[in-house]
Amino acid sequence: MHNGQAGGHEKFRQALDALIPAELYQFRYGATESEAIFLIALGLGLEENPTKAMESAVGLVQALAEKSGERPYMRFAACWSDGKRLFAGRMASDQLAPSLYFKECSKGHIISSEPLDNNEEDWIELPAGAAIEIREGGPLTSHAFGTSGSTYHPQGSSNTDTSYFRGDGIEGITTTVQS
Repeated sequence: MHNGQAGGHEKFRQALDALIPAELYQFRYGATESEAIFLIALGLGLEENPTKAMESAVGLVQALAEKSGERPYMRFAACWSDGKRLFAGRMASDQLAPSLYFKECSKGHIISSEPLDNNEEDWIELPAGAAIEIREGGPLTSHAFGTSGSTYHPQGSSNTDTSYFRGDGIEGITTTVQS
């Protein structure tokens, strides 16, 4: 799932496609930057380091958008999985990162662009510049995401504490710094 945009991606589609490793290009069926970002991330080690590979892929596509000069350079909210873990990340090159929420429920977690029910207090908005990792039976962890390439950093955000999550001190969330 990806919600967002890379400004002017139709102008740099050929350069975007060139970032996809040759052995993965056979899986490029569409023309969206979403599909390209995923394939680029696969080539950058998505299976070994899912958050860092996705962050790097988004950064490369943002750099192409910046070169094309069309804003917004990058708005990104997405989730991806390796079949055992679920990841989600949110960032933007401006202050308009697409929304991304998560909620713990009896059978696991739900990640959605918007709350799916009327119990909005149960939903936690993932801050811009953050990513989460959900492991079955393990704690939900958060990481900084996209902040090195983003020109927008929310006030008070931090990659070393969880207080920026609504609900300050949500049980079961630990934060790590990924390098």
